[in-house]
Amino acid sequence: MNKDNQQLAAFARWLEEQNKAGRTVENYVADAKRLLRFRGGEAEALTRQDMKQFLQVMEEEGYRPATINKAVISLRMFDRFLMETTGREAPLIQLKRDRVTEAQRGIDVLAAKEVEALTEAARKPTVSQRDRAVLFTFLYTGMRVSEAAGLQVRDVDLLRRMLHVRGKGGKHREVPMHGKVAVELGTYLEDERASSSHAESPFCFLSQRGVRMYRDTLNQIVKRIGLEAELTVHPHLLRRTFASQLLEQGTDLLLISHYLGHHSVTVSAKYYLQHSTAFRQEQIDRLP
Repeated sequence: MNKDNQQLAAFARWLEEQNKAGRTVENYVADAKRLLRFRGGEAEALTRQDMKQFLQVMEEEGYRPATINKAVISLRMFDRFLMETTGREAPLIQLKRDRVTEAQRGIDVLAAKEVEALTEAARKPTVSQRDRAVLFTFLYTGMRVSEAAGLQVRDVDLLRRMLHVRGKGGKHREVPMHGKVAVELGTYLEDERASSSHAESPFCFLSQRGVRMYRDTLNQIVKRIGLEAELTVHPHLLRRTFASQLLEQGTDLLLISHYLGHHSVTVSAKYYLQHSTAFRQEQIDRLP
């Protein structure tokens, strides 16, 4: 049993000691397990940002507010358990701030100047070709972290400038590559990766040990480049920025929904159509 499974088992025992019903214990542990899978493990290393990202993803993927709020309660209990067992004092879950209502909250996206600063930071000579390709892939394709981790070399069609993405639930989709992504991915695949001793691996993004990169490592790459630009960023923020920029330039919502791999355009509409009050006002002001 690995450390995270041991933590979950201990969490279940702790809940039972709190006289929680059997079904409640199962639900709380299931939500905690989903959180750890989302983060890539390491319960003791969880941060407030991890919690916010996890709930934000649930919201974007179309979970009902009631379902999200149940997860908030589960994670609050898991947070209390970790505080008690690790000695951490500051809570990671804040009920008043993390609960959602039927009126969905707006989303955070990067401004144009922030995107420019981020791409400039990615082009610094201290950033490897792999890390630069990772950043541009997230920023200009809207991929989920799990999808980027599973991206294979054969999925990158530089001639057609198309990416074959293996999405949630076994669903596949094609996403066009922005010219910047084609350049950075092409450079990485033909140079740094081609010269690797693990070049035979089917996966596109490889760690120094030659294995596929996982969620936590990909998150760290994006975070590190963001700090170079004095920004706090993560892959899902780049995904939201990608979608929001497409929407603001007038891209059909059906296409955006396809690029994001949403199961329904309703999910995209419910979430992204609310993001920019300034943009909506600008469109109204343009009426004759």
